[in-house]
Amino acid sequence: MPTPSHEDLTAARAREDWAALWNAALQPAKRIIDRMRILGELYNVDWQELEQEGYLKAGLAIKNWDPAQATLGTYIAHVVRNHLRTYTVRNSIKSAPVDRDVDVEQIAFEKPTLDLDADHAARLLTRLTPAEERLVRRVYGIDQDCVTVEQIAVELDIASRTVKRMLAICIDKMRAAATA
Repeated sequence: MPTPSHEDLTAARAREDWAALWNAALQPAKRIIDRMRILGELYNVDWQELEQEGYLKAGLAIKNWDPAQATLGTYIAHVVRNHLRTYTVRNSIKSAPVDRDVDVEQIAFEKPTLDLDADHAARLLTRLTPAEERLVRRVYGIDQDCVTVEQIAVELDIASRTVKRMLAICIDKMRAAATA
């Protein structure tokens, strides 16, 4: 079956032909699920369950697709990728043992220490993406005033644990680059 053109899919969207859009959305959804599996972006999940989650999200997303914003394939790939990343994180957190007496949000967050001289730190910062570099510079007060994780979370309108996780990933990247 040939892939429908953007114009055909736009016309299907205008007449609310959800079956045609669903059929067109399955291929990019499968492609992104397979790519994420091959690249190792997904973990701690049952693959059949993961595929079903991806297809379900693709089916639900077609009603929100705006042809003026992106092609259907690009939109579905973006939506499914983001959903599956969130799903795997939630799934792995749910399966982890939890101490019911501890309120995770109340645990004090301690920034990992960066035991580096300024030149070495500057070289390692270049290994990060621009967004990651800004985050590290702001939290550690490099060339600017120091900002707390909670302040950044409020600015970005995300949970502070997400900012903490992002910061931990940045520090891990820098440590790996320092030992390489």
